[in-house]
Amino acid sequence: MEKFRDSFLQNLETGFIDHQFPSNNKYLPQLIINDKKTERKVLTTLDFELRKCKEFWFSVAFATTSGIATLKNLFKELEEKKIRGKILVSQYQNFTHPEALINLLKFKNIELKIAVNNNFHSKGYLFKHEDHYNLIIGSSNLTADALCKNIEWNLKISAISNSSIISNSISEFKSEFQKAITVDEKFISYYKQIYDKQFKYSQEVKDKIKNEIEWKIEPNSMQVEALENIKKLRSENKNKALLISATGTGKTYLSAFVGKLLNPNKFLFVVHRENIASTALKTFQTIFGNSKTVGFYTGGKKNIDSDFIFSTV
Repeated sequence: MEKFRDSFLQNLETGFIDHQFPSNNKYLPQLIINDKKTERKVLTTLDFELRKCKEFWFSVAFATTSGIATLKNLFKELEEKKIRGKILVSQYQNFTHPEALINLLKFKNIELKIAVNNNFHSKGYLFKHEDHYNLIIGSSNLTADALCKNIEWNLKISAISNSSIISNSISEFKSEFQKAITVDEKFISYYKQIYDKQFKYSQEVKDKIKNEIEWKIEPNSMQVEALENIKKLRSENKNKALLISATGTGKTYLSAFVGKLLNPNKFLFVVHRENIASTALKTFQTIFGNSKTVGFYTGGKKNIDSDFIFSTV
């Protein structure tokens, strides 16, 4: 026990006082993030902790089908080893997926509850080990993006069972868990109706915003002047115009505004690189919404039937 305490204290000094202080790093406080360059993932830490723990508690605002899928096989292994866990999710903004609840409900070793109040927004993971606890608190919900891709900050600390931080964490979890509703098939059926209605409404709002966004984008001063000059040239039966303007001043958007002004049945946009053509296409979609079909005419793509064609030389 004395050896354990000495090792524990050494890690605390390295983590919180002086990073050059020698320790074995076993109980070292860590910042848990997703980093593509170093291939670090929040999921990797959760995986490691679940494989080593004697019991676990999750308290998260959101759980998605993809998030549960990342841990599905491991949960099955824990079930076979009779490692028990409690998972508390939230109905906050009705974001948690009904399918995620269905998948979690399949594991006999996991007790699943859902907080139905409107301000539950915690993200915490607690793991009980032989002689200590590991606690992860931060920004990561139980979603695949949060565990694998998003920019997330989570702090992992180790503490002994009679420490104040562990005592408080367990007490808080038990309090919220007791107030929450047990998830069963009846609740999921009820919740799925609410979720589906909100999802449909959200999609309708997004589509409406997408269709109306063209009216919210107004030409800047350079573009206004250029559009006026183009109108003047056309009134004089001129069929060519040249714009010289610095990078970032809005030449691509000006092209889209010209397209809006003239409203042609066919429109050809020619550039020297495919990535520029792709960016231009997205810009035109922002202005025109779904009123025009768009496509590419490049080395490997020949969308000649589109209203607006974006081509490389």
